[in-house]
This record gives sequence, C-alpha cells and structure tokens, in this order.
Amino acid sequence: MEEKRQQLGHAHQKKDDEVFKFFKEAMEDIGSVFTMDAEKRNYTSERVQLVCVFTFVDVVASYWYEYLNKTGTQRERFVEWVERYCLTAENQEYSGTDFEHLTAGNFYAFRSSMVHFFGIAGLEGDYKLSIATNRIDDKLIEKWRQGFREHGASVLIIKPKKLYNFVLEGAVVMLGEWKKIIDEAQSNEEKKWQHIEGIDRIYQKIQLEGAAKVSIPEQQGASLPFD
Repeated sequence: MEEKRQQLGHAHQKKDDEVFKFFKEAMEDIGSVFTMDAEKRNYTSERVQLVCVFTFVDVVASYWYEYLNKTGTQRERFVEWVERYCLTAENQEYSGTDFEHLTAGNFYAFRSSMVHFFGIAGLEGDYKLSIATNRIDDKLIEKWRQGFREHGASVLIIKPKKLYNFVLEGAVVMLGEWKKIIDEAQSNEEKKWQHIEGIDRIYQKIQLEGAAKVSIPEQQGASLPFD
C-alpha cells in the first residue's frame, strides 16, 4: 500500500495537469458551439447547442463520480451533480433566476428528451418549458412570459447560452470544492490521499475512455505523430 502511494505521489502533478487540461478542453469545445457570425447569429442551432450542454454535464458528472470513487447510473450521476453544484445558492447563475423553477429530475428529463428525440420534456407542476434563441432580448422574453401568465400558464423560457453559463458555473463550484480539499490536504494526510487517489481514478478513466486531442502540423508532407 505504501509503495503504491509513493508511486501515486510521484506521478500526481502530471496526472493533475492532464485532468485539468482535459476539463479545460471540454469546456472550450462545448463553448465553441456558441460562436457567432458578424450579425451575432450562432452557426449552430439551438437544439444542437443544448445537446452539447447536456453532454458536458454528463462528462463532468461521470468524472466527479470517479473522483468520489462512487458507482451509479447515468441518471444518478447527472441528478446528484446538478443538485449539488447547479441548484445551489453558491452557483451565481442560479439564485434569483428562472432556473429556481427547475428541479434536477426535470433537468434530466429535459436532457434525455433533447438528446434522444430532439424534443422537450414537460416539467413537473404548473411550469411549461420553451427554448429561445440566444439573440432574443431578455426584455422580450419577459414580455412573453408575462403574456403566458395572463393566460394562466407559467413558462420557463431557456436560452441555450444561459443554460451553458449555468452548468459552467456549476463546474466552477465543483472545482472550488476541490481547491478546498487541496488546501486542507496541506495539513491533513487523509485529505491529501483522498485528492491524489481521486485524481488518479479520473486520469485512468480519461486514458481508457477519453478522447485526447492530437496536434498535427497542417503543412504538406508533415509526418504523423506515430511515423
């Protein structure tokens, strides 16, 4: 056991760097679907943007479970991660917004409907769900929302970019939690190995299942990395 920990300790910084590099690349890749043209129109449709946002949650929640050394279904990972890091006052994109009307179960139903059917699942209770383009002014959305209310309906109108910011802030909250563990590890041996072993599990999962980026020179005649 001691020998294994020594090996983990020696390789930890490299693995830590690789894990955070992978998370950074995932955030950048998902964020790229919100690229706009000169007229501030997205190149990618709203439904594809939403699928990418939900994929990001799936990825982060899966690696989070590895960090905790837990097992569970995709739904369990997704719902628990959203409850802990998104539907919380610590998430600056949550408090005082319409996301307060969204439960983790609703969020997962929305995710499954969009990913598998390009559809929109209904919400529990009186709220309905609708999607708006990122270009629509928030004041206009509020006008529509009030109009729905006047007709006896409560509608949660979601912009994909705002949903992305919401889950991205959840990832920031999670990383902030990891930072606290790292700080505590300076004087707590148990916390130290909890973090090192958690990062090692994520690293191993990335090596087995993750898609790594490979930079290949674009000039003609350039050799491949394995030539």
